[in-house]
Amino acid sequence: NARLAFGEAGEGEPVIMTHGYTSSTATQWGKDGVLDSLPSQFRVIALDNRGHGNSQSLHRREDYGREMALDVLRLMDHLKLERAHILAYSLGAHIAAQTLTIAPERMASLTLGGGVGRWNFTAAELQAISDEADELANGAMTKHILRMWTGSPKPGPEEVIEISRQRLAGKDALSLSAIKRSMRS
Repeated sequence: NARLAFGEAGEGEPVIMTHGYTSSTATQWGKDGVLDSLPSQFRVIALDNRGHGNSQSLHRREDYGREMALDVLRLMDHLKLERAHILAYSLGAHIAAQTLTIAPERMASLTLGGGVGRWNFTAAELQAISDEADELANGAMTKHILRMWTGSPKPGPEEVIEISRQRLAGKDALSLSAIKRSMRS
């Protein structure tokens, strides 16, 4: 098991929040004011996913994937919660969807944003994930940024390198690479 960081505030029905890839509780939920708006009505529990934020970073593919879904259940057990509402975004949504397949009876509700969970990756998608993981192992994430870019035009080579540098600042690129490699599981 990994050492996980989480924070909680408020009283009422528990809501567990899981953030997106390369993010953290502070950057995903804190900067937009979500954390400030919920505690008056709910017991909000915000989890830094393993390999992110203040949670432990590990470097093996086997330390991610299904283990990240089990982390949600482990946190619930630690807090003695039989059921909780789950609010999840992007990678967090994939984690929460997998948690749902493991223990649906533990979820009071599930709200997914920016992702819905996957199991049937194409060969091209698996190759892209592998290429992105290799690049991350070398300290960059330009391929990931370009694949996920929704604006037009796409950034040029120098700009995407700078975006990559900013997104990886203070993060463990080897952990992020291992997470990428665990996507299929």
